Amino acid sequence: MARLRWWLMGAWAVGLLASLTLAPNVLSVLKSGFGDVDTESRVALELMTDRLGIPESSITVVFSSDSLVVADTAYADAVTAALAPLDAFPEVGRITTFYEDQDPFMVSPDLRTTYALVRLNTDIDSAVDLFPRLRDRIRSDVLDIWVTGGIAIFSDLNDASENDLRRAEIVTLPLVLIALVIIFGGVVAAGLPVAMGVVSVVMTLALVYLLGQRMDMSIFVLNIASFLGLGMAVDYSLLMVSRFREELERREVADAVAVTCATAGKAILFSGATTVIALSGLLFFKFMMLRSLGVGGVTVILFSMLLALSLVPALLSALGHRVDSLPVLPRRRARGRFWATLAGWVMRRPMAVIIPVGAGLLLLGVPFLDVRPGTPWASILPEGAESRAGWDVVERDFGPGELAPIIVISTSAEGVLTSRNIDAAYEFARRLQSEEGVARVSSIVTVSPEITPEQYNLMYAGPSQAPPGIARAVDAYTNDAADTSIMYVTTSLPPTAEAAKELVRGIRA
Repeated sequence: MARLRWWLMGAWAVGLLASLTLAPNVLSVLKSGFGDVDTESRVALELMTDRLGIPESSITVVFSSDSLVVADTAYADAVTAALAPLDAFPEVGRITTFYEDQDPFMVSPDLRTTYALVRLNTDIDSAVDLFPRLRDRIRSDVLDIWVTGGIAIFSDLNDASENDLRRAEIVTLPLVLIALVIIFGGVVAAGLPVAMGVVSVVMTLALVYLLGQRMDMSIFVLNIASFLGLGMAVDYSLLMVSRFREELERREVADAVAVTCATAGKAILFSGATTVIALSGLLFFKFMMLRSLGVGGVTVILFSMLLALSLVPALLSALGHRVDSLPVLPRRRARGRFWATLAGWVMRRPMAVIIPVGAGLLLLGVPFLDVRPGTPWASILPEGAESRAGWDVVERDFGPGELAPIIVISTSAEGVLTSRNIDAAYEFARRLQSEEGVARVSSIVTVSPEITPEQYNLMYAGPSQAPPGIARAVDAYTNDAADTSIMYVTTSLPPTAEAAKELVRGIRA
């Protein structure tokens, strides 16, 4: 490394310049969702889209007023005016409001809040990217408006993630630099680890951009690349610089570099290798987000390790004694008497250290026993986020499960409107309505509680001559071929609650 230092620095410089042209474009290839996985819910979603023509993406626009009720003409006009600009977007499909469907469940008990369902003719990732432009067009001077739902929540999660990451970097880098200046006493020695951290992150993001051309990558890869890259590159470089300065006191520059690589370099090599092996386990996950975290983590660790074992020795070789240039604080020459004393004490009394430290670590780990893994939802957003505020309004005025019904898709080659299938659907819906946590069931067999299975069979035998409610149910809950139907199970449970998950498992069973 010492002999080839100029070639090494030149090669890394070329790589960094190339990365600087690619890294800023990384957001353009990152996905906002979690990717497609071969699950039962994914199959149902595809059936819903392909056979029933119901898009998988939608946003919910919540309207409320302190002075008007939903039935007022001014309220209706304000809703229409707020939603009218969305017609200019080809991705916007059907917009459902209370005024069209007269669905009483779309109005709050106090009659002051309602919501509109805006269906988007695009996939979830594209919908999240489109959302900011849609939101900018929805305005009203008469009503309070919030836009929420899964698409809005994920869009706000992405924005919060990017903003928090940017803010964290602005705070972290100066603090790291100050800490390193205090440790090393000079700007040059302190600046090397920080510079390596920046180079590692930039080159990782450039590689993620290239990989994103061929495979789906989650936006959350930015977080692991930035934090892990900055931390590991600074850590590795700090070890190399610190050891080099110690060796430089009694050796020539080339020998100091060699001993540094043979000692600190060996530790970094094994540390990086084991970390890469550990993180590579994420590459086997089917979920795109977890796989992306694995790609980002493995990549940034490899870059950090390669920088520490090649570019850092080359730079130290070129700097030599100038590594202590631009001193800010006087350098302490004491040879670590405190640490040697502490290490000796620990080795003489191992159990006196193992027992209290081990107990403390176990105590710190106890809260993890109550961890509840799940999909991030509105509750993890800042309270000021619009999608969270809108969700809270609906949860307060309509119920926590109003905007997240459980969707049941059923198919039948003989037709979903045959007598046998009507009877089966009726029995299934009746059992669902008796389940704890189910607020209502909307389907072809729940138009009215007064209608019996026999009457449903008679009416669906000739739906064109049946009452208007039956005709609307056929249109809303079945397809033209009448071989697929949809059932909405609205719950009184938050969508991420354990009770809601248990209800899903019960329905499937």
